[in-house]
Amino acid sequence: MTDDTTSAPANLEHYASEPDLCLSKSQRDIKITNITTRNKKRRAEDEVTGTENIMEAMNRLFDTFSRDQEKRFHELKSAVSNIEKQNTDIFNSLDFLSAKYDEALKKIQLLEKEKKEDLHRILLLEDRIESLERKSRSSGIEIRNIPVLQESKKKDTKEELCDVIVNLGKTVNIEVQEEDIKDVQSFKSTKNSSKTISVEFTSAITEDKVMLAIKKFNHGKKFEDKLNTTHLGFKEGKKPIFVKEMLTKKTHKLFYASRLYAKNNNFTYCWTSRGNVYLRKAENSPQIKINSESDLEKLTCSI
Repeated sequence: MTDDTTSAPANLEHYASEPDLCLSKSQRDIKITNITTRNKKRRAEDEVTGTENIMEAMNRLFDTFSRDQEKRFHELKSAVSNIEKQNTDIFNSLDFLSAKYDEALKKIQLLEKEKKEDLHRILLLEDRIESLERKSRSSGIEIRNIPVLQESKKKDTKEELCDVIVNLGKTVNIEVQEEDIKDVQSFKSTKNSSKTISVEFTSAITEDKVMLAIKKFNHGKKFEDKLNTTHLGFKEGKKPIFVKEMLTKKTHKLFYASRLYAKNNNFTYCWTSRGNVYLRKAENSPQIKINSESDLEKLTCSI
């Protein structure tokens, strides 16, 4: 008796690719389905895990970037705050300087105003002093180019000087007595060996009479025949004698400038009277009073 279950054909082979041949078809389909489903699920899980990793990495990068940006923002905010503080300090400094400038400007304007007022007062005082000096000298004359009376004497006596003045009056046909002389003195000239006699009369009237008499004496005469040393009895040689009013320093300077102006602009006459300076173009021309050098400038413009 032969066992069919134990006997097999000699040519029967087993394949590893079909390990479940003993399973039914429905069982094999379930197994295949399970295998396929498990592979798809694993891939989906892997994809989710990869996406989560990417998101985590991006979140970390974003967090790092955010922290950096926040740090930079705080640094920038701090820098802006410092700049604003500096600007505030600068504005405050500018306001302070502007206030100080306005204060200094007001002080300068006040000082300039006071300076103008002071200059005006000074000019008024100078005019008053000049007026007083002219008044004090209104009765005096100066006689220049007088020869030295005695070389051996250091100083002439009042009596000798009075004799010269009295002799001068006789020469120009006017009587001058010692009683008419308030004071007289002499001082040596710096240019030559001559001297100048300064005379102060007792009144301005006497001074006017003497000056008028000298002008009449010299009028119409040649230069060499005008008042000179020989008229007064000096024998040292014939030298011209010049007599003029006793002027203040300011008037003397103005008189000098007026004489130069008259010479350069063909003015015939330039003289002083009672401390004032006058110009005249010709014999019949009107006299022009010169109060300051600015009058000479105005006169130049009007010519």
